[in-house]
Amino acid sequence: VVQVVSGSLELLVGDHSVECPAGTLLTFTPGETRSVRALVQSRILLLLAPWPGEGHFRAGEDADPERMPANAAAPPLE
Repeated sequence: VVQVVSGSLELLVGDHSVECPAGTLLTFTPGETRSVRALVQSRILLLLAPWPGEGHFRAGEDADPERMPANAAAPPLE
């Protein structure tokens, strides 16, 4: 889930492009290829849960415990 808190983003999914102003809430399906680009200085809220969610790994892939994150904490931006 991505929420545009302030600013404006461009969401690209395949050949489609959509401008997303502040207040936009985006959800994605597992395995969906997408990219997000800030059109102006922006703030977003990114919510990833659960890790890894159902459908996260493609058929035949397995979770590698050596590459799984220990936690989801990060220091605040200054």
